[in-house]
Amino acid sequence: MDKNWLLDFSGCDGGTIGSPNNQSIWICGIEWGGGQTAEELKNYINQTWDGSPNFGYSAEGVLDFYRYNMVVYKLLAVMRNYNIANYKKFVEIEMPFLENGHSSYFKMNLYPIALKKTNANLWTNEIAEVSGFKTKKDYLQWCKENRFPVIQWWVQKYAPKLIICFGKTYAHEFNLAFADNEDEFNIEEVGNLTLQWKKNNNGTIIAVLPFPNAPNKGLKSHSDIEAMGKKLKQFV
Repeated sequence: MDKNWLLDFSGCDGGTIGSPNNQSIWICGIEWGGGQTAEELKNYINQTWDGSPNFGYSAEGVLDFYRYNMVVYKLLAVMRNYNIANYKKFVEIEMPFLENGHSSYFKMNLYPIALKKTNANLWTNEIAEVSGFKTKKDYLQWCKENRFPVIQWWVQKYAPKLIICFGKTYAHEFNLAFADNEDEFNIEEVGNLTLQWKKNNNGTIIAVLPFPNAPNKGLKSHSDIEAMGKKLKQFV
């Protein structure tokens, strides 16, 4: 099974990736939710991969306020000095993650295969056959060894000013994928939640936040989103 698709912008929703002279803010999750059937994954793998980051949501996709995106939009709105209650106005004006848009936001994931949850037991025999990985553990390890260095290269090439990562238990993986030094994360209490952050040698800030809407200390209340947004604004 050809694995080059794993070294491309697979698992990304896209938007405006930016450049050193016109820096963007990246949003990174763990993997797409919702899940894929083996047939859907096969079709996804078999599409054309050309290394281009020039893709993104349709206008309709931008305005799909599902739970994860709703938290992301509220956070970004606060960072742009919008009242959190008016976050939809921010979205309608900025159109984050729009294909061929003019915003400064890019959306991605560490891992490209969509699963309903991160549990390893969702790795079916059919998914194993299509992906070429017998277990999810094998797949994750391959990504760490091969995909993460490519992501590091993206960070150096496109120089985002801030990478907002969601999933505090994945701080080690985010560090492997995005960091260019061995510095430890700074740990700060922001609102009722914990923020981990560090600065790359190239100037990029990596910030690891609790996952949106997670039942245990997730980023979901307006007070916590506002506190995090105001803190992240200081980095940009």
